[in-house]
Amino acid sequence: MQVHENDVDLATNDLGPLAWVLDELRKSLESACAALRRFVRDTALARGSDMASVDAGHLRIARQQLHQAVGALEMVGLVAPAHMLRCMEAAVQRFVEKPELCGEPAAAKVERAGFALAEFLEGVLLGRQASAVALFPQYRDVQELAGADRIHPADLWAMEWRWNEPAVPMPGEAMAYGPAVRSRMDQNVLRVVKTGDAPAARELARVSLALAGSQAARQPRVFWKICAGYFEALGLGLLPLDLYVKRVASRVLLQYASLAKGDAAVSDRLAQDLVFFCSQAVPASGADGPALQAVRQAWGLARFKPIDYETAQYGRFDPVLLAQARKRIVQAKETWAALSGGDAGKLKGLADQFHLVGDSLTKLHPASAGLAQAMSGVAESLVRSGRPPGAELAMEMATAVLYLEAAFQDLEPADAQLAARTGRLAERLETARQGGKPEALESWMEELYRRVSDRQTMGSVVGELRGTLGELEKLLDQFFRDPQDKAPLGAVPGHMSQMRGVLSVLGLEQAAQAVLRMRESVEEIIVNEIDEDLARAAGTFDKLGNNLGALGFLIDMLNYQPALAKKLFVYDDSTGELRPLMGREAGHTGEASVPSGFHELSQEVQAVVSQSEPGGSREDLSASLDALAAHAVLADQTAIAQSAREAAAAVSARDSQAAAAALSHLAAAVQPAPAQTPAPATEADVEEEDLRDIFLEEAREVTGNGLAAIGALAAEPADVAQLTTLRRAFHTLKGSSRMVGLAEFGEAAWSMEQVLNTWLADQKPANEALRGLAGDALRGFGRWIEDIAAGTDDAWKAAMFRGPADAFRIEQRLVPLAFPGRSVP
Repeated sequence: MQVHENDVDLATNDLGPLAWVLDELRKSLESACAALRRFVRDTALARGSDMASVDAGHLRIARQQLHQAVGALEMVGLVAPAHMLRCMEAAVQRFVEKPELCGEPAAAKVERAGFALAEFLEGVLLGRQASAVALFPQYRDVQELAGADRIHPADLWAMEWRWNEPAVPMPGEAMAYGPAVRSRMDQNVLRVVKTGDAPAARELARVSLALAGSQAARQPRVFWKICAGYFEALGLGLLPLDLYVKRVASRVLLQYASLAKGDAAVSDRLAQDLVFFCSQAVPASGADGPALQAVRQAWGLARFKPIDYETAQYGRFDPVLLAQARKRIVQAKETWAALSGGDAGKLKGLADQFHLVGDSLTKLHPASAGLAQAMSGVAESLVRSGRPPGAELAMEMATAVLYLEAAFQDLEPADAQLAARTGRLAERLETARQGGKPEALESWMEELYRRVSDRQTMGSVVGELRGTLGELEKLLDQFFRDPQDKAPLGAVPGHMSQMRGVLSVLGLEQAAQAVLRMRESVEEIIVNEIDEDLARAAGTFDKLGNNLGALGFLIDMLNYQPALAKKLFVYDDSTGELRPLMGREAGHTGEASVPSGFHELSQEVQAVVSQSEPGGSREDLSASLDALAAHAVLADQTAIAQSAREAAAAVSARDSQAAAAALSHLAAAVQPAPAQTPAPATEADVEEEDLRDIFLEEAREVTGNGLAAIGALAAEPADVAQLTTLRRAFHTLKGSSRMVGLAEFGEAAWSMEQVLNTWLADQKPANEALRGLAGDALRGFGRWIEDIAAGTDDAWKAAMFRGPADAFRIEQRLVPLAFPGRSVP
C-alpha cells in the first residue's frame, strides 16, 4: 500500500472529533445528494412544459446541508477536506442561481465527490495513511461545475506556507533582469512546455540560480531558488508533463516580468505550487538535483510521497453498496457459525445469503468473482446434502468470511493483495468442498485471526475499563462532597488495582503508573487524618480528578485509535499527573526556564542516533524514539519531541532517506547547556528573528485584507465570499502567530475566528454589530503587530479579545474591546 502525506498526523493527533462528526457528515452528504436527485427528477418530468414551475427549493436544501457539513469539518481542523466540501457547496450555489446547469451528469459529479470525501475521511479514521490530494479528480469536477477560476492539485495539499530559504549551492555568476535573460527564458520554457526538453529545463535551473544570486530582497531570492529546484525536477524527468506542470512554468515567466519591472512582490500561491511539484519529485540519489534537494530539505518534503492526482482513488463505488455488503457479510458469518455448531435449521436460506454476499463482492471487486462462486457452490452443496459442514470445510468458509469482513472494513479495490487472497481462498474452499486434504493456515490468515481477536478483546476490555472508571468516579465524587466521610473510599483501592492490571496487560505503562500513584494517595487518605483545607491547597483532590479525566480520554481513544493511545499519554512522577502530549506550548529556551531534566536529553539523543547504526533493529529504534519524545515533552521541549516523533514515523515507514535526515536534525536539536554568561546571538536566534519578521509582514497584509472585506460587507452584507475572506483573515493570523511562538496572539485570533465560524454556519448577513466587532479587533491586531515589531507587546493579552468575542458569539451581546493605552481602537 502506498504511503502518502497526512492531512491529519495519525501519530500525534486525536481522531476523536472526526469520529464524532463523521456520521453526521455522511447524513448531510446523503441529504444533499437526495435533494439534488429530486430536483433532477422534477426537472425531467417538467421537460416540454413550463420549467419555471420546477421548485428550486431542493437545491437550496442541498446547499444548506453542504454548508452545515463544511462547518463540522472546519471545527475538527480538517482544512483540505473542508475546502473540497466548500467547493461542492459553491457548485450547488451556482445551481441555485442557474437551475438549468443542474442536470443528471452534474448531480452525479457532486454525488461522486461526496462518496470520495466520505471514503477518504473513513480511511483517516481507520488509521490509513492518506492525502487529500488524492481527492483531486472529484475536486476538479465540482470546481468546474462551480465555474472556479483556479483548479490545481496543490489546493488540496495540507502544508502551511512559509518563505523558508533553501541552502542551495550558488554558482559563481549572478544574473540581472534584462531583455537577453528574458529571451533566454522564453525560448527554454517554450521548449519545455512543448516537448519536455530536459536540456532546456536544466538551462532554466541554471538561469534561476544566477537570478537568485543577484537578489537582495528575501522573497525574490527564495523564489528563484525554488524555481531552480522545480526546473531541475523537470530536467531529471521526475514530473509528468501535464497541464498543471506546464502551466506553472508559464506562470514563472509572468512573475519574471513583474520582478523585472521593479515590483518585489512574489505570489505566495505560485511559490507554493512550485514547492508542491518539488514534493512530487523524488531524486533517485543524493547527488541528483542539488537545488531540488535543497528545496525538499527547506520544507521537509521527504515526509510527502508522490500522489497520482490524475487517477481516481476514492469515490469509485456507492457507500450504500459498501454498507449493504458489510451487513450481508455479518449476517452470513452469524449463520455459518450457527450451522457449523450443528444447527441444521440454518440450512434454510443459506444459499440465498451467500448468493447476496457474492453479488456484493462482484459489484465492489469484480476480480473476486471466483471467491463469490466458490462460496455459493459450498452453500448450495450443503443445502442439497441437508447436513452441516465438516470441520475442515467449516474452517475454510469461516476464514473466507472473516477475511471479507476485515477487507470490507477498509476496502481498497486497487490493492493487489485483495485479488490474490480472494483467489487463494476460493482454491482452498473448492479443495475442502471436494473432500481434499486440509491445508495449513497461511501466515496472512494467522495474522487475520490475531487482528480480529485483538479487536474483539479490545472491545471487551474497553467496556470493562469504562465500567470500573464509572464506579471510581461515583465513589470519589461522594468523598469529594464530604471529605470527612471516608466510607466511599473503601472499595476504591481494589478498583484501582483491577484497572492497573488491565492497563499493564495492554502495555499502557504510563497510565498504569498514574493509577498506582492514585491508589497510594487514596490509601494514605484512608489511613491518615486529613486537613481538608490543606489537601485542597496541595491539589490532592484536583490531581485525582484530573487523572480520572485523563484516564477517561485514554479509554475512549482505545476504542478508535489504540496505537495513539499508547503513545499520547505521559505520566509525570514529579507532579503525580497523567497528561496528553498534545496541546502544550514550547517553553522559552533560556536557562532559567529549562527544567532540570532537559540537559540529560543530549545524552539520550546521542544514544538514539548511535542506535541507528547498522546492527540495531528498526522496532527497537522506533521504540527508543517514542520514549525520547515522551521525555522531551516532560522537559518542555516540544520541538525535540516533534523531531523524535517524525524520526520514529520515518523509521517505521522504512524511509531510510527521511529517517537519516530526521535523526541528523534530532542530533543537532539538543545543544550543550548554555553558559551562565550571556552569549552572542546564534544562527537559531537570527532564524527566529527572520521568521518573526515574515510573520509581521504577512500579518500586516492579512489585517488589511480583513478590513477591506469589512468595507465590502458594509455595501453588500450578504456577500458570503467577503465573509469567508474575513474569517480566513483571523484563521491566518491564528496559524501564523502560533508558528512563531506567539501563543497569546494566536489565542486572541482564534476567539474571533470562532465568531466568524458561527456566523457563517448560520448564513446570516454581516450586520453592523459584527462588522464593528471584527473591525475593532483587526485594528487592535494591527496595533499589537506594531508593538511586537517594537518589542513593547507585553501588555497585550488574549483575554482582551476573547471576552468580547465570547459574549458576542454566545450571548449575542456587543462588548467594547479594551486595549492597552485606550479603550477602543
